[in-house]
Amino acid sequence: MATLTIGDKKVTVDDSFLSLSPEEQNATVEEIASSIGVKGAEQTAPTEDNRPWYKKAGEAADDIVRIAADGLTFGYADKLAGYLGGEGTDAERAKTQAARDRAGSAGLATDIGATIVPGVGLAKAGITAARVVPGVAAKGAKGLAARSAAMAADGAALGALSATGHDTDVGDGALYGAIGGAVGNVAGEGIAKAVGKAAGAFSAAPKIATSQELKEAAEAAYQKADDAGIVIAPKGLETLKGKVETQLAERGYLPALHPRIGAALQELDRIQGQPITLKGMDLFRRVASNAASSADASERAIAKKIIGEIDGFVGDLGYGDVVMGDVREGVKALKEARELWTRIKKTEMVDDLKAKAQRRADSTGSGGNVDNAIRQNLRRILDDPKKARGFTKDERLALEAIVRGSTAQNIARLIGKLSPQGNGLMAMLGLGGAAAFGPAALAVSGAGAGAKFLADRATPANVEKLSRIIRAGGDASATRAAPNALQVLADSERETIARALSYYLATAPISARAKEPE
Repeated sequence: MATLTIGDKKVTVDDSFLSLSPEEQNATVEEIASSIGVKGAEQTAPTEDNRPWYKKAGEAADDIVRIAADGLTFGYADKLAGYLGGEGTDAERAKTQAARDRAGSAGLATDIGATIVPGVGLAKAGITAARVVPGVAAKGAKGLAARSAAMAADGAALGALSATGHDTDVGDGALYGAIGGAVGNVAGEGIAKAVGKAAGAFSAAPKIATSQELKEAAEAAYQKADDAGIVIAPKGLETLKGKVETQLAERGYLPALHPRIGAALQELDRIQGQPITLKGMDLFRRVASNAASSADASERAIAKKIIGEIDGFVGDLGYGDVVMGDVREGVKALKEARELWTRIKKTEMVDDLKAKAQRRADSTGSGGNVDNAIRQNLRRILDDPKKARGFTKDERLALEAIVRGSTAQNIARLIGKLSPQGNGLMAMLGLGGAAAFGPAALAVSGAGAGAKFLADRATPANVEKLSRIIRAGGDASATRAAPNALQVLADSERETIARALSYYLATAPISARAKEPE
């Protein structure tokens, strides 16, 4: 900065004044003299600021404090200082504006931060419209609209307060504040979401085991259980038989009505009176599991109870129940092997239904109905309560997504009916239309073909998502990349970002209007 003496007044000018030519400097001085009411002004040469560094630092610190005070108090700091100091509000505001001019970008950052702090502080203290506006916790467009309405109300209040502090129109302040609050919330949430999404590109997706890898892991687990060398004492099997017989009596077991249960009981009788390995117990469980797939509901119910008793018996094995072997490691490995084979069987079921759908589509016409064929085949799982019970909640949701499709996918599917591919009638109409209407008909057929291509790609992609969920253990979250630190920060601070932008936009126009010359 440089100082000019014009007449009897000193004026601070930007350092760029020093780089002007003498003629340009004289013209600038005349303009300044005219603006401050000095006639026939003479100037002295601009003086450099040769003050010690600590005095410059002190002035800079004082500037930052003055700017912060103005923002934190919505303009009331200058009014109070003007009243207490006797120089008046206008003089204090002029000093604050001079501080902003000297501080530059540091002053702007301070201004923004100080403007945000009061509103955020009030919100954290619970003084916010978000407490009374319904739906602020909702997701999607409804939640965004509710939060923006709450921010608009907060912004209107802060805008009106800032207007009174800066002696501008209160109605305008409330209006600017409401608009700034709503717009700032939408923009702030959008920024936070965009940052989180962009940061997600740097998160590595988890590796999901293939079906072959699951088989290898299951076989290894079974081998580990066998290596544990567990041999169950005959006395333990007698206890298990007693529990099974109790379940049969309570469930009304009749050999003639429940033949598969009879096969399980025969196996249980066969293993009585002799030591048995975990592998032998697992064979008995498989016989019982066969009964659990019976068409008869009562037989399925009895089989489930028997399986429950078997699992409870094996899971609660103690060292007193075995002749030899490592109980803890053996039971743990057996449970792991069973769980892995469950994943394998479900994956194979889905793959088989998809392959059958593809073969059916390929055998009819030109294979153009593969999307519909896959949906119909996968629907069989949901329509069969027995099969559906074997799938987790996330797996069933993924199945529903395949069968129902998304809105965009179904629109593409509908437009795809105009495609000549896989539809003999549309192919003939396309040829006839091309002859009659030329390029327009070809454009319609082309649009149909493109839409059909997109729809046909979406369904297999959804099937692959289901397969990944199954192979990951039935939990959809296990197939998604873990959020990185930036994603977590953007999500946790989404509200703070939105409020900060809202409150700045709500009050900045008010202080800007206060700076405008009369």
